[in-house]
Amino acid sequence: MVKIFKSLMILLMFFSCSLFNVQKHTVLNLTIKTYDNFSNEYISTIENDLLFLDEVKLNDFATVITSNISIVDIDENNCSSLQVACVFPDRSKIIFIRPSFFKLNQTERLGTLLHEVAHIKLRNFDHVPCVSPLITNTECDEHADLAFGLELQFYKALDSVRPNTQTKRCIEKTKIRINNLVL
Repeated sequence: MVKIFKSLMILLMFFSCSLFNVQKHTVLNLTIKTYDNFSNEYISTIENDLLFLDEVKLNDFATVITSNISIVDIDENNCSSLQVACVFPDRSKIIFIRPSFFKLNQTERLGTLLHEVAHIKLRNFDHVPCVSPLITNTECDEHADLAFGLELQFYKALDSVRPNTQTKRCIEKTKIRINNLVL
């Protein structure tokens, strides 16, 4: 009993310390919560990414993001270590992001945000095994009307206004993550 109590006290101290270090910022109607010293860099990256959508006249995608989420929670302990971002069915309108998200390029970051928004918007939080022999040990979507489909739509729209090899690579990587993609 004493061991359990001590363990609970340690957990409580850890969580209360974490809560006191939370920093909150608002960017384009999104509340962004961060827990470390890089918060200003993270905040400005997200803001610049969303403003970029306006710059290239893809405002509809920015609206999809800002109208479907209210909080971006940035912390190393969010999601599994294999993910850069995730959402949970019981935490509506919150996207959880790991700091590794910021190592992605701008196109990938925006595609990832839209992918996670699609999970929230469609209330579909699952993926299925991939059927493509080109990828293994990862998950896909069964159809293009799910999360990878919205991500693919974004990459194609971006490629139509700002074509580059980076976006074309994103298109190809995302196409193979949709099992029944009709071209």
